Amino acid sequence: MDLCIITSNVFKSKLYIEDDNLKSNLIDPQEIWSCIPNEKIPLVFITNEKIDPIKDCPSIYVSSFKNNLINKFIYKALKCCELNFMEEDIFVQTNNLVCEKVEKGNSKILSFYGNNKSLDIGKKSLTSVIGRVED
Repeated sequence: MDLCIITSNVFKSKLYIEDDNLKSNLIDPQEIWSCIPNEKIPLVFITNEKIDPIKDCPSIYVSSFKNNLINKFIYKALKCCELNFMEEDIFVQTNNLVCEKVEKGNSKILSFYGNNKSLDIGKKSLTSVIGRVED
């Protein structure tokens, strides 16, 4: 993989992550980075509030779930390969961060659980449903 994007809510400077038993745990961003075998893979954290940057980690921090800010980040960073942001909610830690332009292509949908089923369910059936995508 060329890029790891982590989207999560933050509580007391830690990220909510689900474990294998679907239990929410609070994990320090440094702990996540230590679990990634290739230290050159840039991490992108998209969170609801600011977190402390990881020392010596090529990373980008987007501290807002606002669609216009995320779309701007995706367009500038991934499509145009520009990493100079003036927004206070986007922080780029440039230590060893290499930007490669992402070309338009076809999407690939993969499931860890092998449940790649095509379901003909209308949008009205899914309103106010709480559950996992894999369910």
